[in-house]
Amino acid sequence: MFRRWYDFERQFINEFNDALRALDRVQRSGEVSSRSSRDPDVRLFDAGDHLELLAEVPGLSQDNIQINLQNDVLSLRYERQVKPPEGYSVHRQERSGVKVARSFALPCEVDGEKTSAHLKDGLLTVRLTKAPLHQPRQIQIQAS
Repeated sequence: MFRRWYDFERQFINEFNDALRALDRVQRSGEVSSRSSRDPDVRLFDAGDHLELLAEVPGLSQDNIQINLQNDVLSLRYERQVKPPEGYSVHRQERSGVKVARSFALPCEVDGEKTSAHLKDGLLTVRLTKAPLHQPRQIQIQAS
């Protein structure tokens, strides 16, 4: 009897500590996430002269995805509807429809005119060219 209680207590403490470590990581990074398990896995990284966002959006076409850029915030919205083929009825459905809206505060100004997006094999790639002020510059050294 005490062994079961001890196992339960250990499991509770381990899970509680995992949650505290995750909260600590979020606080240190300054990120606030309200991500659900249905949100796409996203990576946003700095490639020097541009930022690149990669989002996994399997099963979607470009008609189902909206991307907006306003005031250095990139917004991604999509909706996936799951319907059976015409004339068929559903006996079991494990994949459900989903509606997602996520926004990402960009770390610098970007040039909206030079922004592009591509979708291939369920991977959405958004390339955001940095504004000239934020692009890296090579500084020449002059000898005297």
